[in-house]
Amino acid sequence: MFKPKKESQNEAEFVFIEDLVPENHLLRKVDKYIDFSFIGEKVRPFYSEKNGRPSDPIKLIKNRNHSRDRSKGIEEIKQSVISSFEKQEDARAYIDEICQIYTRYRRDQLAILLSVIKSDPEWINQALQKCIYEKLYSANDFRDVVNYLSKSNTESISAIYKSNIVPTSKTKIKVTTRSISTYTSILEGVSNE
Repeated sequence: MFKPKKESQNEAEFVFIEDLVPENHLLRKVDKYIDFSFIGEKVRPFYSEKNGRPSDPIKLIKNRNHSRDRSKGIEEIKQSVISSFEKQEDARAYIDEICQIYTRYRRDQLAILLSVIKSDPEWINQALQKCIYEKLYSANDFRDVVNYLSKSNTESISAIYKSNIVPTSKTKIKVTTRSISTYTSILEGVSNE
């Protein structure tokens, strides 16, 4: 159904400080080259060993987001992921949807996709189609589908291989037969013989 979007004064916009800080900013260089581990020993006298919650003073000072690999921009990573697929338009739509759903974690989502592409490239095109069909818009779902396809195909190949093995000689198996009374006595039942 088509409905025109209502204008609203209460619209929100997500802005990530990480995207506002240029790649060559001084703070990024500081974070890259300074080891903050000395802070723990400096502030230890100010923390109680018995009272309060355990905390890591380095985490209080250091922003953990800078620990991620920021050498490539998000658009560059997206293009790298998209170029790995045969149907690049489908891949672009799929990745755009993931980035829209996981706006804050899009770099992490793209990193997962890249690692899957590197580890199991032969299954990514089938997994993409399956994820689009099943509406599985998450890098973790994509990874799980690739793992499933890889595992199920490997099992089916080994099953086919095993089923094609034909014995070279006749096997001599002697089958023993028992009367029904043997089974009824084991199961403590009644026989109609």
